[in-house]
Amino acid sequence: MSSDFPSPNKLIKLASICTVTDQRTGKPVPFIPLEEQKSIFETINDNKNVVFLKGRQIGCSMAICFLDAMYAFLHAGSFVADVADTEQKCHGLLDRVRNFLTQLRVQTSISNRSRIKLANGSEIHALTANASKGQEESKAGRSMSYQMLHLSELAFWPDQKAFGALTASAGLSAPIIIESTSSGP
Repeated sequence: MSSDFPSPNKLIKLASICTVTDQRTGKPVPFIPLEEQKSIFETINDNKNVVFLKGRQIGCSMAICFLDAMYAFLHAGSFVADVADTEQKCHGLLDRVRNFLTQLRVQTSISNRSRIKLANGSEIHALTANASKGQEESKAGRSMSYQMLHLSELAFWPDQKAFGALTASAGLSAPIIIESTSSGP
């Protein structure tokens, strides 16, 4: 059993304090985890490293962004990486985390497009697995040490070396959560 996160029941209660955007109406609604999201909370409570192969619109990314916020809040001075295949997606993940932190009234000292720094010294970084213009490979995971990784849409990462760099940057005790839809036939 992992002690990195509160119990699934506590996570569900904490989530209910927050709202999320209803996909159909675009309006805020209470974050009442779906069965799939509850399963994510249960799985991460029992396992440190998890791969979720997902379908669309089951709320997998949303649940894991909530876990990103919880980890940074509970583990003062930690570094969390939200990594996706495109800049737009990694910034979208960070926006979800920021929204949860704001609703939970967690104090931040920095909150911008690529990073959130909590008052407890924890930081959450938005990183892309793509190489920057003029570079051959992604710099994600280089010159940083992360205590939690949220790796999104891994099947679509154009630079698979970024996966090795990121996982090498994580300590042995770091939770690594991968969520991706499938790619290919």
